[in-house]
This record gives sequence, C-alpha cells and structure tokens, in this order.
Amino acid sequence: MPTTAPKPAAPQIDPNAETIRELLKAGREALANNRLTTPDDDNAYLRYLQVLGLQPDNPQALLGMADIADKYLDWALQEASRGQYKVANDLVSKARSVDENHPGIAPVQVLIADQARAHIVDYPLPALSLAKLAAQEDLTDLAGADGQQLDAIARHIERTRATIIIYAPSDIMGRKIYQYLNLATAERIRAQFEYSDQVVVRLVIL
Repeated sequence: MPTTAPKPAAPQIDPNAETIRELLKAGREALANNRLTTPDDDNAYLRYLQVLGLQPDNPQALLGMADIADKYLDWALQEASRGQYKVANDLVSKARSVDENHPGIAPVQVLIADQARAHIVDYPLPALSLAKLAAQEDLTDLAGADGQQLDAIARHIERTRATIIIYAPSDIMGRKIYQYLNLATAERIRAQFEYSDQVVVRLVIL
C-alpha cells in the first residue's frame, strides 16, 4: 500500500521580524545623525536596546552598540586634543555605559591621561606665511622667515619627540604644513589634524 510522503514543515516566521527591521533602520538613522543616547525617546541606543530585548543575539544591534561607543571614543580624543580633559573623560564614561566591554575604552583612557600630563607648546602661523606655503611647489626651497619658523618648529619636535596637532582652515593647508615638517625632521612625525580659523602647530610633549 503506497504511503504518502510527509509534508515539509512550514518555515518558522519570527513574529517580531518586521518590528526588528524597523527598529534597526531607526537605529541606523539616529546613529548617522549623532542621536546616540539623546533625546530620550529617539536615539540609537534606545532602538538597538529594543532590538536586543526582542532578539538578544541580533548581530546588527550588537554592532550598532559598538558603533555608538566608537563615536563617543572618537569625540573623547578630539576633546582631549583641545585640552578638554573633563569632557573627554565624560565621553569615555558614556561609551562605557553603552558597551562596557568595548576594547577601545582602556587605550583611549590611557591616551587622555597621557595628554593631560603633557606639556603643550603652541606655534601660531601668520596668514601671509600660509598663503606662501600653499602656493609653494617644492617645499624644500621655502625661504626666508617662513622657512625659518617651520624649521624651528621641526627642531623642537626632534628635540622633544613631540606629537603634533595641526590646526588649519583646510585639509590641504594642514597637509602642506605636515609635509614640510616631516621633510625637515629625521623621523616621521605623528600628527593629528583639526579644523580651525586660526592656524597653529601644537606640540604635545609627554
């Protein structure tokens, strides 16, 4: 007597699938707009937390939490570079409150503590020098007071093994200054770039 093959089991449909998709989309939008943990009723942390409440191992929500912490840590380093150490440490605390196991928290804390102990020396650069520097094709031939000032900064960097922060009104200008200083020193310089109306080379001496 012929037997009837059993019907394949119907695929299990997660009743929360659509809700999770919408929450993840809202989380991504909030993250992109820097609504990390505020406002209280519409932020990335809240949306990812809601997803994890429905699906604790959701990889996109877990990655979203790490991304929020990443942003707070990036902001913390920016504030530390401006000498705003209390703000920087507050931002690290926010990163920890979102993802306490984030691997970047401890290294950023060390960097902030080092910078807080560092000696800072600022070298303002006049606008005239910057205009000449921007137009200079061969930076090794920069002459006069412009070259002398940058050479003096380079010597200070070599003596102290300082890292530098270059504040400039454009990325191109900041890169030009870095290029000159790097050519004028024996070892490669470690540098950060920050946007500013005033042009300054800041030495961070640990």
